[in-house]
Amino acid sequence: GDGIMRAVVCVAYTKGVGITEDDLNNTDDPDTAMFYTVWSYAKGAGRKIIFDTADVIKREKPFIKRFCTLSPLTEMAEKFHLRNGAKFLRRGETCQNFEYEI
Repeated sequence: GDGIMRAVVCVAYTKGVGITEDDLNNTDDPDTAMFYTVWSYAKGAGRKIIFDTADVIKREKPFIKRFCTLSPLTEMAEKFHLRNGAKFLRRGETCQNFEYEI
């Protein structure tokens, strides 16, 4: 590549789908990749990094079966994930979850 950072993603490997930030610490016997930060600096880069990261996780961590988000309660986050093919799972007090069928 050209060395230019276009997107950043943070992922926690958890047991089940967390609905709070504390749930990201539930790391014993993980089965879920929780995407909790996606930051894009270029159009399309956020979507690309989610799917590219999921491909790496599937290859390197076959025990991970679900790909979900811990997203803020914002319209921007909701539109981003729905537009990129995720399904809405649930809304908590401070966060919401979307799931990607990858």
